[in-house]
Amino acid sequence: MAEILETGLDITQLFVPTLLWVDISAQPGVVDGWRYDGRAFSPPYHLPSALHVPTILELQAQLATLSAQLGALSDKK
Repeated sequence: MAEILETGLDITQLFVPTLLWVDISAQPGVVDGWRYDGRAFSPPYHLPSALHVPTILELQAQLATLSAQLGALSDKK
């Protein structure tokens, strides 16, 4: 994953020598989080979300329904 650092210094002298640094000054679209495959940068993978994240109101409605169902079950006993 790419992290962007802008400096006027020799970046190879600022960090451990095992880190790979690539000059992206000619690639203005690259931002933090992009991937680098050794040749080119690409945006991070965004898997489409198949799950719906419920709102508080939806969760409260579900809770009310479950509470009513539990109440009905306990009345049968």
